[in-house]
Amino acid sequence: MHPDRDPDIEEKTLRKTTQYNVYDDFIDAAGRIVEEQRPDTFYVILYLDITGFQLVNDFYGIEEGDRFLAALESYLTTLPYTKLCKRVFSDHYLYLGELPDSRDNAWFQEEYEQKLRTFRDRERQYHSGCRLHMVGGACRVKGGKHGLLTAIDDANIARKKAKEIRRTEIVCFDEAMEEQIRNAKKIEIEIQKALQNEEFTFYLQPKVNLRSGKIVGAEALARWVQADGTVIAPGAFIDVMEKNQTLPQLDFLIYRQVCQFLRRLLDANKPAIPISVNMSRLHIFDCHTAEKIHELVQTYRIPPYLLEFELTESMLMEDFSVAKQIMISLRNYGYKTSIDDYGSGYSGVMVFRELTFDVLKLDSSFINAEDDKAARNDAIIRSVVPLAEEMQVAILCEGVETQNE
Repeated sequence: MHPDRDPDIEEKTLRKTTQYNVYDDFIDAAGRIVEEQRPDTFYVILYLDITGFQLVNDFYGIEEGDRFLAALESYLTTLPYTKLCKRVFSDHYLYLGELPDSRDNAWFQEEYEQKLRTFRDRERQYHSGCRLHMVGGACRVKGGKHGLLTAIDDANIARKKAKEIRRTEIVCFDEAMEEQIRNAKKIEIEIQKALQNEEFTFYLQPKVNLRSGKIVGAEALARWVQADGTVIAPGAFIDVMEKNQTLPQLDFLIYRQVCQFLRRLLDANKPAIPISVNMSRLHIFDCHTAEKIHELVQTYRIPPYLLEFELTESMLMEDFSVAKQIMISLRNYGYKTSIDDYGSGYSGVMVFRELTFDVLKLDSSFINAEDDKAARNDAIIRSVVPLAEEMQVAILCEGVETQNE
């Protein structure tokens, strides 16, 4: 594995939970093969999985699912140039093959995509109602057993790229992916330093009452202000912080800064309007989130009605029961809660049935849609607004920035 990056979380789980330790068996056997590599011999790792496989178990039964998995392993094992193939976890396979006559990655990609499609088409007679695809990442092995572990990591990265394509396809790990890894690691280090130095701050986006035209609140938007004054928008750091699980640190930093801002206004006898702040989905992994937030706010003696906490639909879908309890606890402390990005997911009216909250934020796609969807969006809004009013929930629409909108 690369010495400068952490092992993939999925790989950690795989190594710990695989029954009969099949993963380690593959590593040992493949390691012996590549250690005996001749100068004119080249090996390639294929990390393969099946998209939509759960549907086979759900609609055709576990027995059919097991038969399919065994059939795929048997098929891969009997292919020309195969040195080793194992189903190492769930519907994940590791394959070690030999590249004949120093043929390149492009040959392997084309050759094995065709073979996988042949197997896929042959198998469809057994579960015609499912549209399975086999996606894989490939990487050439360089440098013996240590190179084998690196190749598996890199093939796994390429596999994830292949999954984005949503068809049977193999993606080969290349220099561009390697550069992305280096850049991501560099950003991770810079973000960690920025957290320590509190380079993150917030900008306030006003909330305007459409009837009166008055500002009735604001949303705190996180920004990264570097030492040279460069302002970096969330798109450049949120995904990275979610992946390395530092996003809750950022959230609490913004909560504290907002509390300090409100405290200064109150101490100066200046008018203070309610400010909403975001909650990342990672907070659902801490059942004490609401208590920690309340403890922080009490430190600054901020009236709870001045703070609103926004939970996204993705957070609700991650673990609905925990998210629901967080909302209940926050409202019991006196804070307002809102559902952010409503309409970006598929929770629908469930949020009204299952949750008690104060504000519903319609996703900006409702007003920025293409013409063919505009009429449908208008109909949805006309249905949602009366429902929200009936439930005594305020409606906020994101992306409305001009009078015409």
